[in-house]
Amino acid sequence: MAEGKAEVLLRMVQRQLGTVPTSVEQAVKSALAADIDGWIEAMLDDRPLDELFPEITH
Repeated sequence: MAEGKAEVLLRMVQRQLGTVPTSVEQAVKSALAADIDGWIEAMLDDRPLDELFPEITH
């Protein structure tokens, strides 16, 4: 189940940034399902991506 959630989250990030940074992809793919759920909820609440993934620089 975590794998499917990870794919959804990565698609959400890609829609906002155009591409998914490697560091974010690695973090998401190695995360627990509960962490992924938290990131998805935060994105739905319109929290900035750089707040969720500090390694992203715009």
